[in-house]
Amino acid sequence: MKKITLFTLVLTPFVVFLISYAVAYFFFQKSYVSVPSLLGKSVRDGAVLLGQQGLFLAVLKEQEDPLVKDGTIVHQLPFSGQQSKFQKPVYVTVIKNTETKRAPAFFGLGLSDIEELAKKTKLKPTVVTLSTAYSRGVCFAQVPLPGEPALDGTVTLYVAQGCHQWRMVPDVRGLAYQEAVAQLVKVGITYELFNVHDEAELSLPEMHKIVDQRPRPGVFVNADKVVHLQIQVE
Repeated sequence: MKKITLFTLVLTPFVVFLISYAVAYFFFQKSYVSVPSLLGKSVRDGAVLLGQQGLFLAVLKEQEDPLVKDGTIVHQLPFSGQQSKFQKPVYVTVIKNTETKRAPAFFGLGLSDIEELAKKTKLKPTVVTLSTAYSRGVCFAQVPLPGEPALDGTVTLYVAQGCHQWRMVPDVRGLAYQEAVAQLVKVGITYELFNVHDEAELSLPEMHKIVDQRPRPGVFVNADKVVHLQIQVE
């Protein structure tokens, strides 16, 4: 009787340990599930997918991204593939955009039309002028493109400055002052008198001849810039 009692006392803790381990293992296996990937899915589809695994969805945060569709899940916790207890939440970050302004077409518009359209669409345009072959004062490119989101309500417009117009400097040496001025004005060149302080001194053109000039005759100058000709008079 004593032997049986002693054997029972020794064996009983071991049996209890085995039973407890088996029960714990059984419940542990059943109470944890693998978390599926929710990234890129809508809130509705994510909730359905989690429900099939015995989990539920909880929105932790909302953020804006005009390039991503409203209601799209972009982050989750626990991550995909991690273990989670049964009937526990999976926290997600969801895209929720306010009304996003989209850029209209500014192509081909002049500055006044650009200003009117920007005011109508409540956009802030940044105008960059470039020298191109397009007509002067016309928008030939824009960022963002028409229909794309205008982030921060701004749009950059590239407006043609026009091609540089070149003028050839005429030869006015030997001409009377008034005749020389007429030729310079005719070709659109701004002039400057050298060593003459009062143009009233030139009231008698027949007495004042052009003896030198800068730039030299035949040189091409950009008409967009003011070109000063230095003229000496006798």
